[in-house]
Amino acid sequence: MKKAYDVDLKKLVVLILPTFMRTEKLIAFIWCLIVGIRTVYFKLLALWYDTDKEMEVTPQVFSLRKSLNDYFDSVNRSIRIEDAELSDRAYIFTEGENQPVYLDDDDEEVYIYTDDELHGAQGFVVIVPETLNNTAETARLKAMINKYKLAGTKYIIRYE
Repeated sequence: MKKAYDVDLKKLVVLILPTFMRTEKLIAFIWCLIVGIRTVYFKLLALWYDTDKEMEVTPQVFSLRKSLNDYFDSVNRSIRIEDAELSDRAYIFTEGENQPVYLDDDDEEVYIYTDDELHGAQGFVVIVPETLNNTAETARLKAMINKYKLAGTKYIIRYE
């Protein structure tokens, strides 16, 4: 905890009183009066701690993986993040681009994407243990990933 938020309220109450008024009854009475201040102080500490934890997470893979493992799988730490496989995509030019249309003659399936989809579809796969495969945990997982991932980045959740 940072020094700026580290306040000993009991000691502060005693130090604020003049020395000739520092009786046990008066200190106890003032301590009862500042119950509201103590409540607000502890709420401030909780908010500071939560905000500090949120600010530590970045869209980088190691940081996102660490926060997901801390929240969902702190014992086994088996949540992984991998790059999405985008290498099997083919680009077919439109008529307006005045480029020849080219398709492989193989019998395999060919997917058609626009230039934006082909070059802007950076993505990742979040590999999660099968034990987290329920509606509530999936919703929490998606919310946390959406909060910390880069805008426009696509992802897939795969359970293993």
